[in-house]
Amino acid sequence: MKKIKIKSRLGEIEIDQETIITFERGILGFPNLKKYALIDLDSSSPLKYLQALEDEDIGFVVTNPIIFKSDYEIKIKRNDLEEIGINNPKHILSLVIVHVPENPEEMTANLKGPIIINSNLRKGKQLVLDQTDYELKYRLLP
Repeated sequence: MKKIKIKSRLGEIEIDQETIITFERGILGFPNLKKYALIDLDSSSPLKYLQALEDEDIGFVVTNPIIFKSDYEIKIKRNDLEEIGINNPKHILSLVIVHVPENPEEMTANLKGPIIINSNLRKGKQLVLDQTDYELKYRLLP
């Protein structure tokens, strides 16, 4: 596998080129940034870092929402699945963006705007859910 070096707020990181995730429409607020790397922050942490490859200053802390809200379930429309080539539910990786304030105990996750990734084809998309029971700022720690 060919490795490339990227710069991020985490420093210089080496990633496998084959692990790059493409967001054809970008992420909300960043429509021109299409290529991202998903980086483990720590092997024991449920948090990861989604780093934009076209802008080293743009990155998002993300997590699997099920870890913090076991009943979290998103209704994904067929055209959203087709857009990123998902035909097998086992290939769906679901993440939410986490806001980490100065006091980490006040971390929140955006449950209304999950990110889905086709783990097989490495294509991603951010959804905007119309499910009213999910919050923009869901507290992760009680």
